[in-house]
Amino acid sequence: MKYASMTDVSRRVVLCLLAAALISLRPSALHAATSSDEPPIVEWSHKYSGYTKIFHLNETASGYDLAGVALRDAVNLSKVDQSGLLQGSRTFYLTGDNGKRVTITSAAPTRDGGFILSGTYPEFYYFDWIPYVAKVNPSGEVEWSKDLARDVGYAELYDIRENPDGSFIYAAVNSGEPMTLIAGKWNEHGQPVWETTLKTGSFVELWNMDTLSIEQSPQGYYSVIGCNRGKLDIWNLNGAGDVIWTKSYGGVKPSVGIPLKNGGYAIASSDYFTDMTLTVTDALGETLWTQNYGVQGKVLSVEQFDDGGYLIGTVKGAVKTDEGGRLEWAKTDVDRVLRVAATREGTVILLTEYGNMIKLSAPPRSEKVKSLAFDSDSYSLSIGQTLDTVVTAVYGQGEVHNVSGQVRYSSAEPDIVAIDSDGNITGLRHGVTTISAELS
Repeated sequence: MKYASMTDVSRRVVLCLLAAALISLRPSALHAATSSDEPPIVEWSHKYSGYTKIFHLNETASGYDLAGVALRDAVNLSKVDQSGLLQGSRTFYLTGDNGKRVTITSAAPTRDGGFILSGTYPEFYYFDWIPYVAKVNPSGEVEWSKDLARDVGYAELYDIRENPDGSFIYAAVNSGEPMTLIAGKWNEHGQPVWETTLKTGSFVELWNMDTLSIEQSPQGYYSVIGCNRGKLDIWNLNGAGDVIWTKSYGGVKPSVGIPLKNGGYAIASSDYFTDMTLTVTDALGETLWTQNYGVQGKVLSVEQFDDGGYLIGTVKGAVKTDEGGRLEWAKTDVDRVLRVAATREGTVILLTEYGNMIKLSAPPRSEKVKSLAFDSDSYSLSIGQTLDTVVTAVYGQGEVHNVSGQVRYSSAEPDIVAIDSDGNITGLRHGVTTISAELS
């Protein structure tokens, strides 16, 4: 862009205006805003009769591997194609050291395409239930299993997952007196590496936690996030399991959280009767912003997409936001959701208690805008003179459209030149300034 000449042989007062066209967009993408009123597209929905619950999935090149339970405590592993059509399944039972059947309560995918399964089995006289973990390969064969009463104690296992190096981390609550909230790590064969006590408390404080999770951060630390009875705690651990720092929040709803790539945290909160919120913090747990979405339903999970946006899973469906937490779409009319997962292509999978699998994709978006420009690099006018302007947008395929009626105008120095909502500029006094148009 360039300034018009200041030379004026007739000695008229000349205003030279530098025209600048701006697009108000998220930092990561150049496009018009998406309406949050549009629901996501249901690409397909299938019910698999062999399941009573589907806990998790493993995305493969040809589709998805599912892990859940069938009737009478049977483990059910199934393969479905990219359209959700069943390709095959296997049903089997797991048994504890005393020969009694294990009731599986959760599953998490592993790098080899298998799953880490966790559950409980009863003691001989059914007075207590023993926590149990098994690593199975993609064919459902048990590679190793653990009786946690022997290695960890009588504990309620809330979360276990595989690390990128093949080791496993877990978070649990021991049922001793006093009760203890613990985090631990096993190697790829299930052998103990370390275990850390994070909190000691009474039965009232630690029994039946609202949520408790553990995850390795992109920086290599371990983050444990627990919520119970209106209090949220975050523990940040180093690779050896030592606590680096901890942060507590009071007066919160049931919440889940994850560590972010920038070192901060995303915390989603809601229950069955209060609105869902998403809070993002810095690396020390200090709040940066909070958004309220006006939807209800107990939160299950939160994760971050590659575009920086967030996916919040609830027992009623899913909510997708942009990186600033602004709502992009929501689907909250599904019954008894157990798992919400993002796929590599950016779509979303819902798994339900009744054996349903639902695939969602984003609603149609406004076409991407590549550039925005005024009809001139600069304008010259006299005091009191009014000129109209034209703003054009170049879209993704090269189409050029007049968007003068869709932009928001502003003047950097409105005492030099005024610009109205139609893009008409009026000179007020001698000087040089900038006008802008913003497409949102």
